[in-house]
Amino acid sequence: MKKKTLSTVAATIVILVIWQILSLVLQKPFLPGVPASVAALLGDIAAGIVPKHFAISFYRVALALIFSFIFAVPLGLALGQRPGLDRVFAPMVWILYPLPKVVFLPVIVVLFGLGDFPKILLIAIVLFFQLLVVTRDASRHMREEYLLSARSLGMKQPQLWRHVLIPACLPQMLTALRVGVGTAIAILFFAETFAGLSGLGWYISDAMSRRSYDAMFAGIIAMAVLGLVFYGILKALEKRFSRWK
Repeated sequence: MKKKTLSTVAATIVILVIWQILSLVLQKPFLPGVPASVAALLGDIAAGIVPKHFAISFYRVALALIFSFIFAVPLGLALGQRPGLDRVFAPMVWILYPLPKVVFLPVIVVLFGLGDFPKILLIAIVLFFQLLVVTRDASRHMREEYLLSARSLGMKQPQLWRHVLIPACLPQMLTALRVGVGTAIAILFFAETFAGLSGLGWYISDAMSRRSYDAMFAGIIAMAVLGLVFYGILKALEKRFSRWK
């Protein structure tokens, strides 16, 4: 754990050094140095601006993760275990999966307005398909002897799912969510920039429109921290509920 922490700190320092060197070499207002950006970040934290937008963005991504998990996991497990069901739904999944879901944002905004729900829905839709495909494949490739052994012990279908199928597929599910966090943050930025007046995406876009580039980079730092927070949470959940893996 200490080695990972040291590696993370070292990588962060390298990124900051490269950033500062580029700022000094280019000498352009759109690329402020690390001290100016950090000072802007700390100033807006003290003023309560960044915490407010950070909390809003965190709330949106967290709900999207929860909703995508609730809807994608049962369907993915069922598709993996029911070949007949898979033959019906799989073609629709493979048609919709590569489609960039961000194109639906204008439609979602027209239907639901500019509140939190459209942004949560868009992120949840993107994560839903990523999680569905991974869960379906994990369930489909579940070793048959595990299921046969559980059935021989008298387990009914609900018990089989709870004690065998879900625990076996859970590591892949959590890994899919962890990988999907980067996509979720990217979609969040687009949604908050396109249709919003709050959140870190809006904060960055507003700073850019005002040409307050140090504040813009402060927002970028805050959004990077947001992604790291979610990555860390999912990694901790993976260790907690998949220790055997």
